[in-house]
Amino acid sequence: MMYAISRTQETLRTFIVLLVADGILTSIGLEQGAIEANPLWRSLSLSWGYALAMVGKSILGTVIAIYLWRLGRSDLLKVVNIGFFLIVCSNLSVLIFQTLRMG
Repeated sequence: MMYAISRTQETLRTFIVLLVADGILTSIGLEQGAIEANPLWRSLSLSWGYALAMVGKSILGTVIAIYLWRLGRSDLLKVVNIGFFLIVCSNLSVLIFQTLRMG
C-alpha cells in the first residue's frame, strides 16, 4: 500500500537527506585533511570534539526544520534546502579536488 506524501513532508525529508549527506561528506573531507569552512562549527569542533559538534549540529538543524514544517513554512524550508544543497555540492567538490590532488 502506498501513502501520499505531502509537499511539506517531502520538503522536510529533503532537508533530512541533505543534513545526512552534509554530515557524511564533511566527515570524509575532514578525514582527508580538509578543514570545516563554517567558523562556528570549526570552533565547536575544536572545543567539544568533532563527534559532539556534529551531533549538536544535526539536532539543531532537525529541530529548526521540524519547527518550520510545523508552522507550515515549507516555503522557507525550501529556501533553506537550496542553501543546504549548495553546501553539499561544495563539500562534494572539495572531496573531488582533494582526490584529484592526491591521485
